[in-house]
Amino acid sequence: MKNIEAITKNQSQLRSSSYDLSQVPDTMMYIINLNNEGGFALMSADKRTEPIFALVDNGNYSKEDDELIHNESFKMFIKYSEEYFIHTINTPQTRIGSETELGQDDPTGQWYLNRKTAPKLIWSWNQDAPFNDYCPSLPSGGNSVVGCVAVALGYATAHFSAIESINGYPIDWDVIQQMKTKDDLLANAVGRNQVDRLLREIGRNVNMNYGKTSYATDAKAWEYLQTLDIKFKTGFRQYRTDLSVTNFYNCLRSTRGIIVMGGRNINGAGHFWVVDGIKCYKSNSTTEKNLDLYHCNWGYGGTYDGYYLEQVYNFINTFSYLSGGISSEAPSNVNYNYGIIYCALSSKDPD
Repeated sequence: MKNIEAITKNQSQLRSSSYDLSQVPDTMMYIINLNNEGGFALMSADKRTEPIFALVDNGNYSKEDDELIHNESFKMFIKYSEEYFIHTINTPQTRIGSETELGQDDPTGQWYLNRKTAPKLIWSWNQDAPFNDYCPSLPSGGNSVVGCVAVALGYATAHFSAIESINGYPIDWDVIQQMKTKDDLLANAVGRNQVDRLLREIGRNVNMNYGKTSYATDAKAWEYLQTLDIKFKTGFRQYRTDLSVTNFYNCLRSTRGIIVMGGRNINGAGHFWVVDGIKCYKSNSTTEKNLDLYHCNWGYGGTYDGYYLEQVYNFINTFSYLSGGISSEAPSNVNYNYGIIYCALSSKDPD
C-alpha cells in the first residue's frame, strides 16, 4: 500500500445547503492508493453507507489532483459520491447500518461477491495524439481532439466488428484488435491509420463539433448506432431509479453485451463512456443489502478505468432533471443538474 488519504466534509464540493452537516462525520471517505500506480479504492469511512464507492484498475488518486483531471465523468462521480454520502447519512431510511470506524467489525453482516462479469473491452483509447491524426486542425496549432462520443462509439463498433467500411474507407478488424493502447499505435503505422480513420469518420457521421474539446449530441450518437449490425436491448433511455440492475447484468453477462452511457450538465460539460463489466455484492445481514459496481471504460487511455458504485448513478438522476437526452437544459429551480442516459447493446449471435 502506498498511502491512505482522507476526504473530509470540508474538502467536499458541497452544492446543497439542505443537509444537516452536523450529522456528517468529519472524515467521509478514504482513498487507498496501491504501490507502483497499481490502482486505488474509494472507501466509505462510515458503516451507514455502502463500504465501497470505487475500485480502480490502475494509477493513483489524490483530491489535490482534481483541478488537473480532464475526465469529466470521473470528476462527476467523485463529486456526487460525496453528496450521496451526505444524503445517505441524513436520510435514515437509506442507511446501510450503524456508525462504526474504519476497520471495525461490521454489525450489519459481511459483504460477499454474488455475481460478476469481467470487463470485455480490450482497448484503452484516448482523444488526443496519436488518435486524432485526421481530426481538423486548430487555429493555435495541432489537431482537434477526437471527442468522447467518437471514442465510445468506436469502442462499440470495434467490439462487435460491426461494419466492413466507413464512408468508403475499408476497416481491417484484425489490425484494430491489436491496437489496444497509445503505444500500439505509435509502434504500428498501419494500425494507427486504421484506428484514427475509424474515429474520424465516426466523428463525421455524428456531426462532431471539433475543437480543444469536441462534442456531439446523443441523438446523433443514436442515429449512428442504428446503422451498425448489432442488437439493441434498449435505445438511449434516461437512467432512472426504477431501472433494475438485473437488466444491466443480463446485458453484460451475455457473450458480447456492453452499455454505452452518457451524461451532461446544463453548463455543457459531459462525457460518453462504456460500461463493460459488473460486480454485484450482497450482505449476509438479517436484512438483505446490495452493492453493485459497474466497470467503466472512460475512454481516457485507461486512466481511472474501474468499478464504480451504481447507487451513485441512481442518486444523480433521483435529483436531476433530464428530458430528451443529455443536451437538455434544466429549469432554474433545480439544484441537481447532471443527467445520465444509457443504451444497452449485444451481439446478434446467440448468447
